[in-house]
Parts: sequence; C-alpha cells; structure tokens
Amino acid sequence: MIIDSAANVEPIHATVCIVGAGAAGITLACELDGCDFSVVLLEAGGFGLDMVATKEAYGGTASTPHAQPAEFRRTGFGGTTRI
Repeated sequence: MIIDSAANVEPIHATVCIVGAGAAGITLACELDGCDFSVVLLEAGGFGLDMVATKEAYGGTASTPHAQPAEFRRTGFGGTTRI
C-alpha cells in the first residue's frame, strides 16, 4: 500500500520504519515483507524525477576533482539508482 503522507491525517504505526527508498531501503523492505510485524518505508521524494528537490536536498558545492553534490544523487523512490 502506498500512502501520500501529505494527504494522510491519520498516524502511521509500524514496528519497523525504514528511512529512504533507495537501493538499501527497498531491499530491506522486500526482505522484511511477510514477517510477523509491520514495516513502513518512508521516502521524502515521489515517483517522478524532481531535480529541484534533489538540488535542495543535496545543495552545496564541491571542488575539483569532485562532482557537485546533486550531480550523481537523486531524491525519490529508487534514490540514486535512478541515474
């Protein structure tokens, strides 16, 4: 079940809360699926690509030879695996 927390006024109760729907978060949620306890996977981004949110989340600068923080990071479901 997917719930948009911005539209949800009821508290969400779970035994385990996984923060971040990147590669590790999704993998852990899948591994825990079917266990005898409740699991919630919490993601701040959505399903679509939102470069404005990515740049806000990974703002800042880096000096050469490092890439800028938002260049190789993504917010949203899938995290950086979306690249």
